Amino acid sequence: MWNRTCVRFFQLGTGQTIQHAFKAAGFHDVSSDRFNVYLRYESDKEAIVGAFLGSAVALAYRKFDEQTKEEAHAEYIESIQPYWNASAYEISSKFVIVAGRK
Repeated sequence: MWNRTCVRFFQLGTGQTIQHAFKAAGFHDVSSDRFNVYLRYESDKEAIVGAFLGSAVALAYRKFDEQTKEEAHAEYIESIQPYWNASAYEISSKFVIVAGRK
């Protein structure tokens, strides 16, 4: 369930997928905007909060037991080490915002 849900969610950001989903849900005058930002985290704790409590995975994350959370934190921090610049993590990110009328 976790993998299928995540894959489906993140696939919405590819191509015109989310716009098509809006139209299929009955929205019209659908518009979207894509933009890049750098997420800046000055500590491991800030990065963990941003990734797990302030993101799209927050709902699923809250169901993790403590051991799973600790393992996920460690794996995440290891994965973002290349983005540490001596004072903060600076992670390039892409966002999609879609609006429509019903």
